Amino acid sequence: ALADPRFADWPARIANAQPLRAVIEDAMREGDPKQWERRLTDADVPCATVHSIPEILAHPQVVHREFLRPVDTPWGPVKLGGAGFRLAHGDGGFDRPIARPGENTDEVLRGAGYSDDQIAELRAAAVIGAPVDPVRAGERA
Repeated sequence: ALADPRFADWPARIANAQPLRAVIEDAMREGDPKQWERRLTDADVPCATVHSIPEILAHPQVVHREFLRPVDTPWGPVKLGGAGFRLAHGDGGFDRPIARPGENTDEVLRGAGYSDDQIAELRAAAVIGAPVDPVRAGERA
C-alpha cells in the first residue's frame, strides 16, 4: 500500500478515500484498540481510542477528578456529571438541590433578561406552564 500511486500524496488519498479506508481497516483487524493506540502513539501519530460511555466513566482520570457526583433528589439518589476540574476557589460542585420540572422557570427567564410582564405573557400564551410551588411539589414527591 505504501507504493500504491492512489495513496502517494494528500490529493490522491482524498480522491481514493474509500480504497484507502479499506486498506487501513484491513490492516487494523488484528489487535485491539488499546494496542493500536500504543502503536500509533509510539510512531508519533496523533490518535485516541474511542470509548463507550461506561468505559470513559470508569477511566482513572475521570474517577480521580470525581466527575460523577452523588446527588440526592426527590426521586432518590442519582449520580450527575460535575465539572471534572478543580480551581483554587472551588470545584464547580452542585450548590443547591435539583429542581423539579418548572420549579425555577421564572428565575431562569429573569436571568436571561425577561421581565415579570414578559414571563406572564409567555405563561398566558401557554409557552411555559404555571409556576411550580416547591413546597407543594415536595408533598407529591
